[in-house]
Amino acid sequence: MSKQDPKWRIPRRFKWPRHLLKLLGRVSDREVARRAGVCVATVAFERWRRGIPPAFPQRSPVAWTDEMISLLGTATDREVAAELGISPDSVAYKRRALGIPSFFPPTSKSPDFWTPKRDALLGTAPDTEIAKKLRISQGRVRYRRTTLGIPPFRPAPDPVKWTESMRRFLGKEPDEKVAARLGVSAAAVYTERNRRGIEAAGSVPESIPRDRRVAEIVRKPTADACEILVVIPQTVYSLRKDLGVQVPHPRSRWTASALRRLGKVPDAEIAAELGLKRETVALKRQRLGIRRQEVRRWTPEEDALFGTLPDGEIAKKTGRSKDSVVVRRRRHLGLPPVLQRPSGWTESILAQLGRVPDAEIAAEIGILPRAVADKRRKLGIPSWATRPWTPEEDVLVGTLPDVEVARKLGRTRQVVSRRRRHLGLPPVPDPSSRWTKRILAQLGKVPDAEIAAEFGLRRDTVGQKRRDLGIPSPTRYFWTPEEDALFGRFSEVEIAKRTGRTRQSVGDRRRRLGLSLVERPSRWTKRILAQLGKVPDPEIAAKLGITRGAVAQKRRQLGIPPATWRPWTPEEDALFGTLPNSEIVSKTGRTPLAVARRRRKLGLPQVSEPPSRWTESVLSRLGKVPDAEIAAELGIRPGTVAEKRRELGIRSWKTRPWTPEEDALVGTLPDLEVARKIGRTCQIVRDRRRHLGLPPVGEPSSRWTKRSLSQLGKVPDAEIAAEIGVRPESVARIRRQRGIPPSTVRFWTPEEDALVGTLPDSEIAKKIGRSRKSVRARRLLLGLPAVPQRPSRGT
Repeated sequence: MSKQDPKWRIPRRFKWPRHLLKLLGRVSDREVARRAGVCVATVAFERWRRGIPPAFPQRSPVAWTDEMISLLGTATDREVAAELGISPDSVAYKRRALGIPSFFPPTSKSPDFWTPKRDALLGTAPDTEIAKKLRISQGRVRYRRTTLGIPPFRPAPDPVKWTESMRRFLGKEPDEKVAARLGVSAAAVYTERNRRGIEAAGSVPESIPRDRRVAEIVRKPTADACEILVVIPQTVYSLRKDLGVQVPHPRSRWTASALRRLGKVPDAEIAAELGLKRETVALKRQRLGIRRQEVRRWTPEEDALFGTLPDGEIAKKTGRSKDSVVVRRRRHLGLPPVLQRPSGWTESILAQLGRVPDAEIAAEIGILPRAVADKRRKLGIPSWATRPWTPEEDVLVGTLPDVEVARKLGRTRQVVSRRRRHLGLPPVPDPSSRWTKRILAQLGKVPDAEIAAEFGLRRDTVGQKRRDLGIPSPTRYFWTPEEDALFGRFSEVEIAKRTGRTRQSVGDRRRRLGLSLVERPSRWTKRILAQLGKVPDPEIAAKLGITRGAVAQKRRQLGIPPATWRPWTPEEDALFGTLPNSEIVSKTGRTPLAVARRRRKLGLPQVSEPPSRWTESVLSRLGKVPDAEIAAELGIRPGTVAEKRRELGIRSWKTRPWTPEEDALVGTLPDLEVARKIGRTCQIVRDRRRHLGLPPVGEPSSRWTKRSLSQLGKVPDAEIAAEIGVRPESVARIRRQRGIPPSTVRFWTPEEDALVGTLPDSEIAKKIGRSRKSVRARRLLLGLPAVPQRPSRGT
């Protein structure tokens, strides 16, 4: 695809839709940037350009009092932060600055925890496994082992036993990918490849010359160069490096117009237009040796604003930074600062700080509750939620759930829970809580991830609830005999799916058991290998469901020439001089270029073609009759007719001028029916109707019903597209316009896996509601051959 193709063009400025503009100043810039797909600097520049303040202003420093410092180290940082109404990071920073150790709750383990039997386990397995087995922290195991002078467990790596199935990957991919595929180290792959004299992947074969013709080929896109030279992308990269060929990135945002504006326009504006960071634009400008834009001079109109408005408002009006405004007022004009507008902090409001919740004061004077908390901390006033407990409040604790007590007393749930534990009272279950008896009964018996997926919770939430109740994590760390029996029968990927473990954990267990790697059945059977060089590479690639380059690489490894390079026989040479080149192409099955080269090599003149089918009557009908009718009459393809019409500069039959009869039909029937009657596209009819100023007539109701719109983000786009009869791309576009994230990935079920490989990929995709690419990828993952498409009834 050329660089001039519209698909590669990058818009000069991001077009902000209305639903994203409404979010500016209401949510964080990072969240808006994530939804819009641009960087945070672009969102901040647009918000500043519109004069919208940020959603979360910067916090003011915490004013630490003696009473607040006395709480440090008496409880966890999170509990102290909840009581003081500040962030846990601020508490941890202050505690470390004063040298106060962190709070550690007393351990439940007895002093004589380490028995001789438990000491004997140290050094026989990794510390993590011993810690999980004894249900203690890894630090305690490591401290005990180092105290006794026991070295850590380091199993000796097993020597790699190279088989023929493992060696066939050497040289085809980089050593790191081969190592990850085989479950060995990259050094072992490198040593074995060098020992057998196999070149690394991406090395240039000696058969490819380094001349001007090859340099012109590698200047093309990587996919086209790989197809012409029949090599892998790494080889193309190596050829470009050897020949000194530089190929610009097709998605480069630095267009000629953007480069011309460097140094003339502020870096922030260029960064906002291109969706980059300001530092990236500055770095690009410095590399090109372009100075940044000169400092903007202060105008008399701007100087007249000083002394009448505060510095912040002048900065907003002039589009300058506040520091620049302050320097101009102090050093150059020598004017005193103008105080900010009267704030809402009256004596009556200040008297309420610490006696009324911050939210009520914020609602009264029209600011954020965080601003009230900052003002209260500056004055050294404790939070209303941290006031001393009264006897009436203590009576209420333990009679209702902590959440309800917190709502009634105006305190946080953490503070109420801490007070209840201090009084020695048990918690009161919340009847409206999502933690039902069924869920609580599964804690510690079923993994947290399964409980979270079943009841729609987060895994961290389930783990926190289990730890609050003192329930240990389910022990799924040791391998059972049933799981060990799977090795030697299935591949590592299949074992990982069956046991719910990671691929790395399965590989470590296989090497510890001393078992060899089970490979998937090779697609290169004897029947397929016998067809190499006899059948064209694209046909073999279609049968196996792989690329043509993979087939060509396998053929070159076996030293088999391609099927299209067969020698010319005397019978084929006898055709030259008696038939035109086009008939020789159809009889011999060779390309027109090969036939022309052979004729020139034999020194024979070209036989004239039969009388052209493009007669005057046929040429006069081009553009007046559909191309398909002319193609059916001449016995050629419609694309050939369209190419001949474009050569003569004749417009298509669908783009012909509108007649009065066609204009009279527009607006009387739906656009789709009008398009079918006059042989034009629906889009062209719709544009013509709008040009004439006519309203739509009898259009079918929209396919996007309330039910289909409610399924966006909950059901895969392909299923919604199949239900309402549109393309999945249209569903994805509507979903992105509404700011809805895509649905989670649908996992393959055993019933769907059993269907793969029994029918063509397109039929399976229709049955299970997935895309054909997804079915093909799943079939290749399972190592199954492709099923050819069933012949249609007309063939």
